[in-house]
Amino acid sequence: MPPRVRLTDNERGNTLGLSRRDLDELIAEIEIAQRDDPGVHRRFRRRQYRQLALALQVHQPGGSTSTFPVVSRNISRTGMAVLHRAYIHLGVRVQVALPRRAAATLSVSAHVVRCRHVSGMVHEIGLQFDHPIQLRDLVDLELNDDWLSLETVEPATLVGSVLLADPSAEDRGLLRGHLRGARLSITEAETPEAALAAAARPNDLIITEYFFGGRPAEDLLLSLRQLAPRTPLLVLTADVSEVTRRRLGTLGAASLLKPVDELTALRAIGEFLGAGGPAGAKASGLARTA
Repeated sequence: MPPRVRLTDNERGNTLGLSRRDLDELIAEIEIAQRDDPGVHRRFRRRQYRQLALALQVHQPGGSTSTFPVVSRNISRTGMAVLHRAYIHLGVRVQVALPRRAAATLSVSAHVVRCRHVSGMVHEIGLQFDHPIQLRDLVDLELNDDWLSLETVEPATLVGSVLLADPSAEDRGLLRGHLRGARLSITEAETPEAALAAAARPNDLIITEYFFGGRPAEDLLLSLRQLAPRTPLLVLTADVSEVTRRRLGTLGAASLLKPVDELTALRAIGEFLGAGGPAGAKASGLARTA
């Protein structure tokens, strides 16, 4: 890779002395170099997250602490990659300050799980967070399915009870087919009345079509939310308008764009019912994904 353009000491904002343009060029070169690398199996989806100066506090084995302004490459719910001028040993404890879109900076505890030399003084440091984070606090999730953080889901890991409300027997059958390997107890409802009756009983997840009888099911969604205020709502819709997205967000509902393929269905339900059941999802803050 060609050498990076260095900034003067007064302009320098990170340990590599990179400007925004330099960072974009460097990451593009890294991604080209890794394009044919199959890499490791990842459960959580990585998203672009390019910050020019993140405060990385490194707890040295001897007890001392140093803070470095590093640049970031990408992020997932469980970790991130940063670029730094020096090697950091595996297992070292760190604290990283992540700027949020509409709140104070988020301080995240992590440890180093990877450090590889890229070129010159550039090292890529892989950090694993102690606890999963909510990406919506850090990045814009604009598409109907862009909130999904899981990259892969084994159907057998999906455990729990699901209420499936949809007037179309064909659509209900299609979703059941997608979930054929899951360990789910599915209750089907083809009318709003049946959905409300089933929602009065305990469910770990409610999946509903947005249109019932040719009109938006907003009254139904409001009633479902009142009957089951702590149960996640997943809405299937062909309406991609911003108005609809805002309405669903107001109700604390996640949405998926129809038609939903098998992988997307598994990833979405895995957000709520993965890792052995609903307790794990609720513990990680996903019970009311908007």
